[in-house]
Amino acid sequence: MLAGFLARTYDVERKDGFTQAQISFDESLETGARVDRRRHPTHPQYRSAKQRHHLLLAVWMMEYRYANKAYQVVVNAATAEVQGDRPYSAVKIAFAVVCGLVVVGGIVYIASQK
Repeated sequence: MLAGFLARTYDVERKDGFTQAQISFDESLETGARVDRRRHPTHPQYRSAKQRHHLLLAVWMMEYRYANKAYQVVVNAATAEVQGDRPYSAVKIAFAVVCGLVVVGGIVYIASQK
């Protein structure tokens, strides 16, 4: 039921999506076999779905403005992964660099006193 929610059409055609999924699964299996030498390489068999089904993903999309610039953020509600743009504060970055230099300088100074 999608009443009151925005629903989109397919971004990827079924055949293309199936091919992309196969490639992704094969790469994951190969990586797993390389990392864990106890795993033997597998030879999976894939069968394409005969019917079209919409997959509804829990994704939150947001856009906000900061200093007259638009920033977009997407949150995957299943994994809580956040992707998007964010503003950077030059003052905070400079402060962090200065603090790091002070810490490194302090360590060098203490090491030279011994």
